[in-house]
Amino acid sequence: MIGHILRKDWTLLWPLVALVTAIQIGFEWAAFKAGFFSENHVARELVGLLSVAWTVGILAIAVAVVHEDSIPGAEQDWLIRPISRSDLLLSKGLFVLLTVCVPMLLVNLVHTLVLGFPALPGLAIALYKELFVFVCLLLPVMALAAATRNMTELLVFGTSLVVVYAAALGIGGVLLGASACPTCESAIVWTQHLLQHLGVLAGAIAILVLQFFRRRTTLSRAVAVAGVIMLVFLQLPWRLAFTVQSWLGMPRAATSVSVTLDRAEAEAGLADPTAEGSRDSGSGFARRTTQALLEGNVGAAVESLKRVRPVDAPVPLRIPLRLTGVAGDEFLFVDRTRLSAGDGHGRVLYRGGGPRGSVALRSDPTSTPQDPGLVVQTVEIPQELYRKAQREPVELSVDYSLTLMAVTAQHRISAEDGELRAPETGLCRSKAQSNEILIVCKQLGRAPVCYGATLYGPDGRHNPEVLQCTPDYRPYLPALGNILTVSAVELPTHDASGLAHYAVGVSGLSESYVELKIYAPRAHFTRVLQPFPLRASAGVSADPTR
Repeated sequence: MIGHILRKDWTLLWPLVALVTAIQIGFEWAAFKAGFFSENHVARELVGLLSVAWTVGILAIAVAVVHEDSIPGAEQDWLIRPISRSDLLLSKGLFVLLTVCVPMLLVNLVHTLVLGFPALPGLAIALYKELFVFVCLLLPVMALAAATRNMTELLVFGTSLVVVYAAALGIGGVLLGASACPTCESAIVWTQHLLQHLGVLAGAIAILVLQFFRRRTTLSRAVAVAGVIMLVFLQLPWRLAFTVQSWLGMPRAATSVSVTLDRAEAEAGLADPTAEGSRDSGSGFARRTTQALLEGNVGAAVESLKRVRPVDAPVPLRIPLRLTGVAGDEFLFVDRTRLSAGDGHGRVLYRGGGPRGSVALRSDPTSTPQDPGLVVQTVEIPQELYRKAQREPVELSVDYSLTLMAVTAQHRISAEDGELRAPETGLCRSKAQSNEILIVCKQLGRAPVCYGATLYGPDGRHNPEVLQCTPDYRPYLPALGNILTVSAVELPTHDASGLAHYAVGVSGLSESYVELKIYAPRAHFTRVLQPFPLRASAGVSADPTR
């Protein structure tokens, strides 16, 4: 029976399948022809256009094949024929797999083979990617289609779900602020995304079962609405998410790493409400608010709007730190900073977060082991707390969630028209431009979290290291359209303003090379900076007896 349903759907939908397959081939061809540096402008433009067309096309197939035998209503002849509901459901899923996932797997695999990647790893990653697309995108779309009779109903129902989602985001942002999404803008946000993917999958399965085996359309739509609301309000607490990340991370312990306050630097007075940047401009708030909205983080946008008045602008606080137990080829990512201020008698005056997103802490490479390098982290405290510290003693403590990053591989690539092929980087190519060296790498699967690149001249001189990081500790979650992950590093060689001078410039690049270091997470752990007096007149101070 499954074969009969497949043939019937193919007879009706083969023109749509042929069109979408052509779009898939064109999209992959454009991605290949665009090259590493987007030299082919036509192909570069086609990648953007065809990616949208590809997404619309595959969704159209998933919807159309379900609507060929729509579940709601009583006008479908399959209701009175002896057709097994499980056969009907399996045939629809198999049709989507054969017409969407198989062609995309083949064109992805051909692309990687042309670039010289091995076939078996490419096939394994392509299979994983297609399974991911089917489970996390196509199956939920089929579930929504099963709850509607035609495209018009689907559009109305889908729009309603978007409105519900937007309303839930707004309510959550107003009521909870930035705490509405504890992991947002952090390197462990993938744990929240994974939870959402699992929730969407569970909801899709529930709707498909309700529709194909019970035809409970009203209940199915209620499940979809409830699921959308849960996507907003069901959030992983930070400690739980960071604990999960620590369990999944590398087993190396980080007990030797310590983070302490530098007393001498702290007593120099590093908090100044009149300092440049202490009062953000209206355009700065608008920029941060807009960025938070674009990322879907309504809570952060609401928090930004609350501080739009200059009088409420936070005071920057520069915390001088000394790192020990961190080797020369290692550094720390501050994944989250939590501030807590008290009056010394057990009363909590303020609890809040530091800068969102991972911040790199690196010791001065010229420091000696006896005098570890100084690093300074900038956080913000409310104006009200700063003014209170002028009148009475206030103690500040800092709770850090940290990740130790270490070099796992090191390679060299020619600075001009070089090529590097390595397991850790994939295929990398370099290109000399007017003011910089650009290195682009394409990797099967997951790309490195951090690249460190240093440009060396033929005489041994070198420019400062450029650290290019995308703080994201997730296991490999593929992009929808391709199994190759693209990353880039830019190394400046000339500053048109004349403010910066580089030992290695644009001349002699044919004999220069770039030393490329690959950094990866080695441990996730927490550290607490014990309470220290916050003196508004002298910035931050540390008391060694505490």
